Amino acid sequence: QTMPTISKLQELLTEGGQCVWVAPSGGRDRPVVEEDGSKEFQISSFDTKSVEMFRLIAQKAGKEAKKAGGDNPPTTHFFPVAMLTRKLVPPPDTTDSTVGEKRSAKRGSVGLSFGPEVTAESSKAVLSEDASKDEQRAAFATAAEVSVKEMYSKLLEIEAENEAK
Repeated sequence: QTMPTISKLQELLTEGGQCVWVAPSGGRDRPVVEEDGSKEFQISSFDTKSVEMFRLIAQKAGKEAKKAGGDNPPTTHFFPVAMLTRKLVPPPDTTDSTVGEKRSAKRGSVGLSFGPEVTAESSKAVLSEDASKDEQRAAFATAAEVSVKEMYSKLLEIEAENEAK
């Protein structure tokens, strides 16, 4: 299943003019039960290898487009997106490894936030001066994850304010 999907993604990026959304943490955020029994959702950690794979696919797509004779080959841009949909389509409390886990739609608010573009240059901001090679390789994914978590936190604040009205 994965290789045909990866091939199609590269084809779309080579073509250009596409908007593709991927969940670098698998899209399986689960509630964490707090001491008072309430459930709070936390963004799952991003899979650094998956994020890096998307970056490499984008680079390869650009090279393929250039090789195909394009004077102005498409450039892939990476924008972090935070989505707050837990009340509309809440995930189950446990993770089921099978494809197509069951979810039921309910009534609830939805929040969506787009962050600034993550680039190789902007991702350096998450690195310390003595960053290890592994931390340097993970910087792009870390920068995107930090941005998504900040935006998600803001969406939670907005939701709480709206519910308090």
